[in-house]
Amino acid sequence: MPTDTAVAALLSGPPDASCEAADDRLAVKPKAACRMLDVGTTRLYELLNADPPELESYSDGRSRKITTASIRAYVRRRLEAARAEAAKAVEPVGGQPNSRKRADAEQVV
Repeated sequence: MPTDTAVAALLSGPPDASCEAADDRLAVKPKAACRMLDVGTTRLYELLNADPPELESYSDGRSRKITTASIRAYVRRRLEAARAEAAKAVEPVGGQPNSRKRADAEQVV
């Protein structure tokens, strides 16, 4: 499993920068995008069809291509959201943690 440092190194450049550690392709087929994101095809197409779309894609003849820049940007957004959620969960609500439980316990006694 990659460390936070390894993930940060992969995502450190601008969204359209190539990732030489993994690949330098600008766009990939849906199957490769599924492997990159570790999702199934149903979830991939949900991301493509979201309003607004989470991933950018285009058709090249009969083939669909997903930009690797949009894949990196999606992962970056998900990581930022997860960090914000974790920081929010750490903050105590109402000044003292478990103050309501303490008040409820006093009423029972």
